Parts: sequence; C-alpha cells; structure tokens
Amino acid sequence: DNANAKETIVVAYEPPAKLRPAQIGLLMDERADTRDVTATIIDLAQRGYFTITELPAKWLFGKTDYRLDKKLAKGQSSFGREKSDTDLLKYEKELLQRLFDSKKSIKISELKTTFYDDLQKVKKLLYEDAMDNNFFLGNPESVRTKFFVIGILWTVAMVFIAVKLIMIQNYHLFMFCSGL
Repeated sequence: DNANAKETIVVAYEPPAKLRPAQIGLLMDERADTRDVTATIIDLAQRGYFTITELPAKWLFGKTDYRLDKKLAKGQSSFGREKSDTDLLKYEKELLQRLFDSKKSIKISELKTTFYDDLQKVKKLLYEDAMDNNFFLGNPESVRTKFFVIGILWTVAMVFIAVKLIMIQNYHLFMFCSGL
C-alpha cells in the first residue's frame, strides 16, 4: 500500500562470523590493546565463566572496585570444579588463568600492579590467534615495526643524499666563482 515505505533493518547482536570482541578489536585497528582484553573480560562474564560484582566505595573519596567470582560448572557443588573451558580460545584460557591463578575470586584493584606482564602474554596470544585464523598475512605488530625501521632507514638515506648533493652543488659553485 505504501510505496515509500523502506525496508525494516533488523539489528544483529551477534558478531560477524562468530568472532569474539578482542578479535574484532584487533581487526579494526590492527592492535591488540588493553581495550581488547577488557572486552574479553566482559565477554567471558557474559558467557558465564565468572560474575562481576560492583563493590561500593569504602569511604567518601574511595573508588568503586569490582570483584570477579569464578562460576562453577552446572550441577557442581561449591566444592566442584569450575566451568569447563573447552570452548575457549587460547588467549581466553590464558586470560582466565592469569586473572584468577588458583583463586576463586579476585578484585580488580588487586590486579593494578601485577597484571601488566600477564596482559602482554594475553595480547601476544591474541596476535597468534589472528595469525592462526589468517586474519593478517603477517603479525601486525611485526609488520608495523618492520615498516617503521624501513621508514627511518629511508629518511636517513634521503638526508645523506641531500647533504651530498648540496656539497656537490656548493663545490661546483665554488669552482665557478673562483674561475671568474
């Protein structure tokens, strides 16, 4: 009836090709960064591997903290084992291992001084995952470094050539002027 009606657009809540948030983040900017790991933490909680509980500030100027609590596998008692990690990617397994170590619960504030090295390992595994899935022809970090070095060497070579040309030009100008 209405000839001017437009097609309805249905919102899709699934990532393309079942990609995980960190993989999408890496594909978008070719960098495995803290934001990608943070997205993975939220995604793992959403998928049921742990819960995130907001802890109120302890005093007037205190900061809000968050506690991560590992979830147990279905049907397990509190003395049972944790939720199975068989459907996790390598970097997700590593992240869970490094977040909780052997603990059942961890506060985000406890990670501030110790998690940096763990974060680097998770980022490295995220790059490896991208390479395993053929998202890139080469590791983006290595490619970036290679082209940075090539750019520096090219710049040095061009400066060297420019200086030589100026010296040659000045020599010819000196010879021309002295011949007058």
